[in-house]
Amino acid sequence: MRKRPMCLACLGFMLVLVLLRIAGVPLGTPFSDPKYENKAQQGRKVWIAGTIETYEKKSSNNGYVLRGEGSKGKIYLLAKRGDLPVGAAVRVYGTVKKPESPRNPGMFDEKTYYEGKGCAFYVISEREEVVDVGRWNLGEALRLERERCCAVLKEMMPEEEEAGVLSAMLLGERSELTEETYLAYQQSGLLHLISVSGMHLMLLGMALRRLLMALHLPKTPASLAAAAGMVLYGMFTGSGTATVRAVVMFAVRMGAVAVGRTYDSLSALSLAAILMLAENPSYLEQSGFWLSFGAVTAISGVYPVLAGEKAERKRRGEKTGLEKLAAKGKEAAMVYLSLQLVMIPLQAWYFYEIPLFAFLPNLFAGAVMTAVLLTGAAGLLAGLASVKAGSVVLLPARFLLTLLRQMTAA
Repeated sequence: MRKRPMCLACLGFMLVLVLLRIAGVPLGTPFSDPKYENKAQQGRKVWIAGTIETYEKKSSNNGYVLRGEGSKGKIYLLAKRGDLPVGAAVRVYGTVKKPESPRNPGMFDEKTYYEGKGCAFYVISEREEVVDVGRWNLGEALRLERERCCAVLKEMMPEEEEAGVLSAMLLGERSELTEETYLAYQQSGLLHLISVSGMHLMLLGMALRRLLMALHLPKTPASLAAAAGMVLYGMFTGSGTATVRAVVMFAVRMGAVAVGRTYDSLSALSLAAILMLAENPSYLEQSGFWLSFGAVTAISGVYPVLAGEKAERKRRGEKTGLEKLAAKGKEAAMVYLSLQLVMIPLQAWYFYEIPLFAFLPNLFAGAVMTAVLLTGAAGLLAGLASVKAGSVVLLPARFLLTLLRQMTAA
């Protein structure tokens, strides 16, 4: 810990937050507007005016975070209509409700979910009116482009399951996932794959950096440009919990390259946790936060301990091809074991289930995910210009995702 003061600072900060919440300090609790409190208890219908801050597409409806007019708080809007622009001033009529804590173990915790969005209430809308569309908004432009990319992927990939998985991996769009696919990935311990996480962002960011350097851009500007590109990409995909963590870590890595310093993943992970918890302490109660940070902790913290400090040098010292293959197999098994030591307790705590037969799907996913992401991203870019060309480039990703689906369904 003395060599990683950022890790120590992170643990101390988290401990302080936990103690303050135990003491009753309302850290991370959204502002509860008194004028909606009684109406929410009675389930009354109200008119609400405000400005749309963010949007997310859901499987059966559309979600908006609404900043109430003349109010300090935010309200989550559930609407059938999916064309309300981000940044627009709107009036909404519907039933206002206050999120409830789960009554039984394993139920969806809507209170924690909406608190993570910064909302003390949500409204089931029956009528929406756009008062003012507002000026040009980067968030709205990125949303429209994300929807266009989703439509192109669906056109190029006739398989609904594979199109939904690739949309989640590349665009952060989980609304296209079928319920069966989501459950199959959850039960196989592969939920971390269907989100824009560190592995996805690192691959795409490093590919962008190499491309810029191939165009004769110096190392430092190329690194900083790649970091800026991944920040924009994070905004493009909706800035989910895993995505924000990955963007911070990638930016730290590129910053270290730019100034000629050594990158330490655990220190970068700790910095990401401090920044995210300072912005919203309610992350401490969200499963997505712990699953995302737990996976990186397993790879960066647990695996080096299990493998030993000299594991990498021993692997490089092997002479024969068979010995190298055996060393790589052992390494993959140790990575899997490290992940399960951290992830199984978290999955049992949050989902009340443990994946017993997840070794082969995880091993296969780890081997092919780089190819899936790179061919998927290349196919999407090609598809924006020509659907036929994109369909050809996507063939390897489609084939590998089909195999993975069959393994998770087995």
